[in-house]
Amino acid sequence: VLNASASGNITLGSSANQLERVNILSSNNAVTIGSGNAKNANALQISTSNNVTSLRVTNYIAGEYNNNIELLNSVTATGDIDLDNREGIVNVAKDIQLNATNVNLSAAAGLTVNGSVNAQNTVSLASGTGADLVLGGVGTIKGNTVSITSGRDFIHNGSTITATKTDVSGSVVINAQR
Repeated sequence: VLNASASGNITLGSSANQLERVNILSSNNAVTIGSGNAKNANALQISTSNNVTSLRVTNYIAGEYNNNIELLNSVTATGDIDLDNREGIVNVAKDIQLNATNVNLSAAAGLTVNGSVNAQNTVSLASGTGADLVLGGVGTIKGNTVSITSGRDFIHNGSTITATKTDVSGSVVINAQR
């Protein structure tokens, strides 16, 4: 467990990190977390105790294990939230809310959103080639522009998806790849 607190930015973005749980105890600024855990299959769990300006989490490909990214609580950012799992799954559980200017969730092995994703501008959700994209129906996906791309030829959708047309560019784009 790594507990981090700073009055400025928190930058832990190295692929050499072997992180399993990061608790952001205090930071009203940008938070960057990177991990290339090759020790075991434990998920990279992230917890924040307050709002941040931005949250960027990258799980790098390392070793034989596919580590997932899990958020342990809701996150509100005045900037962007970007969760990029290059080897495993990103899971947004049913009680989790992500609120930001832009939200980008991408996962090589699959993306599951059972919570809510709300962006003032763009929501982008993508799963890797051959991977499931599941919108579980508990929460909502809302943004001016919403883009959903599945690495398989279907998307499991039970959620409410809303693109708010605050200008001419408001749109929903949904792609399922074969």
